[in-house]
Amino acid sequence: MAGRPPIDTGAKIVALVGAVFLAVGGILATVFCWGLPTDLGIERRPLELVGEVAEAELMSTRRINRKPATRIAYRYVVDGVTYADEQLSIDPGLVLAVQQPGARVALQVDRLQPARVRIAGTTRSTFGWGGALTLVFPALGLGLIAGAGVMAWRARR
Repeated sequence: MAGRPPIDTGAKIVALVGAVFLAVGGILATVFCWGLPTDLGIERRPLELVGEVAEAELMSTRRINRKPATRIAYRYVVDGVTYADEQLSIDPGLVLAVQQPGARVALQVDRLQPARVRIAGTTRSTFGWGGALTLVFPALGLGLIAGAGVMAWRARR
C-alpha cells in the first residue's frame, strides 16, 4: 500500500515519555496545588475582614508535618450573607488565639467569590506557593508531546 512512511520510532518514544510526564505531573499537580486557585483569587482581589470562631478542635487523627492539627471552624459575613468554613492549622500562636468559640480570627476573602476564604497569613494550598512547582511536569509532558508531533510531521515531509 502506497502511502505515508511510518512514524519515526524516536518520535513515538518522545511522545510516550511526554504522556507519562503529563499523566504523573497531572496527578501531582492536582494533589499539591489543590487550594492554589483559591490562593490566587484571594491574592488578586483580597478582602480583609474578621470572622468568628465557631469551634476549634484538636484532631488526633489528622497530622501536618507529624504534628496533630487543629481544625478551626469559623463564620464570616460578606454583603449581609453569612458564610462558614474550616481550616486545619498547626501554628501554635493561631491555635492558642482561637481556642474559645466566639474568638475573633482575621480572614482574607476573594472579593468576587466570597466562599473562597483563608485565615490571614496562611494558604489554602497544602504546600503553599511551592506546590506550583509541580506544574513543571505536565508542562514538560505537553512540550515533549508537541515536540514528538513536530518530529513526526518533519519525518513525513
